Amino acid sequence: MRINRKIGILLLVIVSLSFTGCQYGTDYKDYIEASDRTDQIKKGAVSFDFSMDNQMSELVNNSDDETLKQLGTWLKTIVINGITRFDRDNQSSITELNYKLAGLGNDVTLYQPANDEMYIKLPFDSRWFSLPKAENSDQYNAFGTALIAIGSEWAQMMQKENIFIGEKTIIQNEAGDIKATKFTVRPTAEQLDTFQSKLKVVLQNNVHLLNGMLKEQFSGVEMSDEELGQLISALFDSIEIGKYEEVAYMDMDGYLVDQTIYIEIAYHSSSQMTNLFESQKIELHISYFDIEKNQSMDFSEIQKDSAVPIDALRSPMGNE
Repeated sequence: MRINRKIGILLLVIVSLSFTGCQYGTDYKDYIEASDRTDQIKKGAVSFDFSMDNQMSELVNNSDDETLKQLGTWLKTIVINGITRFDRDNQSSITELNYKLAGLGNDVTLYQPANDEMYIKLPFDSRWFSLPKAENSDQYNAFGTALIAIGSEWAQMMQKENIFIGEKTIIQNEAGDIKATKFTVRPTAEQLDTFQSKLKVVLQNNVHLLNGMLKEQFSGVEMSDEELGQLISALFDSIEIGKYEEVAYMDMDGYLVDQTIYIEIAYHSSSQMTNLFESQKIELHISYFDIEKNQSMDFSEIQKDSAVPIDALRSPMGNE
């Protein structure tokens, strides 16, 4: 039962990321060009604020299982925010983030001094942790390609009537006051249903890859591809996307320097699927600054020689 909950949560995260990671294809020339231009930024900084408010289901609220009740408490509100400074030409970045679960926060720093190196510093452990260059890289790349494909499907669905140009205004971010043009993106209910159906098909067509990733992350997972496929189908059949909206601001240089994405999801339990959540409200705010400016990144404090593989931290969690 506990493993199924972990898998369900991971699948929900995939659904959320599939939406928030998409870029929109549209006849609206200024918007799509700004979107593409933003994707091509080589160096700079981006701040991000992610929040997820979860209304727990009766399964959680009425449970006598103390572990499940504790899980419901921790997942009720999730907040993640931080700043990433990056240089894609040098394939380096530093991300400083703070996450809060049930009101309790922790700071985490991720260092990428080069393409084949990544290190993590956690607040509750004196050790440095290293991430390998590629864990099952073929699996991850293939699954990533599948998600990119569904992002392209989403892009093709967006039409001119889904994008509304707003007023010219002034916004503020870490760079100061910025003159910008406001855009609002609102898909129709039919488009959201279509996207959800297409995403379900992509996941089911790649169930073997997804299952391999799950077994790698959670050592206790013992589920056949057929069983996971049935779980994916039941999960998607229980989801209703009630709202999706994006508000974006394009600066005078043609970059989308500020974006907010808002999603509301409702869940309906059935004989095939009992959900942890009754509903979710998800909001992601992204702000770019220092665009194409050199970034100051200090990697000198990384203790590379004594860094411990991240598996040392992950393994006991997988055996819960």
